Amino acid sequence: MSSIVLLLLGGIASVCIVLIISLTHAQWKKPSRLLYPPGPRPFPIIGNAFDFPQKTPWKTYAAWGKEFGDLTHLMAFGQHIIVVNSVKVANDLFEKRSHIYSDKPYVPMVNLTGWDYVIGFMPYSDRWRHHRRYLHQMFRPKQAVKYNGTIKRKVHGLLRALLEEPDDFLKHIK
Repeated sequence: MSSIVLLLLGGIASVCIVLIISLTHAQWKKPSRLLYPPGPRPFPIIGNAFDFPQKTPWKTYAAWGKEFGDLTHLMAFGQHIIVVNSVKVANDLFEKRSHIYSDKPYVPMVNLTGWDYVIGFMPYSDRWRHHRRYLHQMFRPKQAVKYNGTIKRKVHGLLRALLEEPDDFLKHIK
């Protein structure tokens, strides 16, 4: 009876292994939904991590440009990288279509820490444009002249405090 159980468990294990291998093989062979430009053939898992040049990268990128075209796709550890090898293509992508590529990656910690109001962390949106317009209006050179009196008062106060208690430098700077 025990030999039948062992045989049955061995058969189930074999079927599971064959299923796992076939699923992972199908996953690797499945075409990506996104079409990327051509580039050097990646290795499984690590991608093109060893293809990145350590010395004179511009020569390697120029050679890839001749071989693969103006846009070259690389992937390293799941991160997709596009190398732009032409001024014309760079101008088309980053100047003419800047509204598509001008966003920042979503960082969950920004919202969790409550820093989502900081313009450097905001996604490109109407709210970001409003904040940028406001900052530009308040901190342009003509507007900054209004703050000269406050700046002078604070600088004089800092210098006075440094003269009286130079050892408390960090306290004064705060």
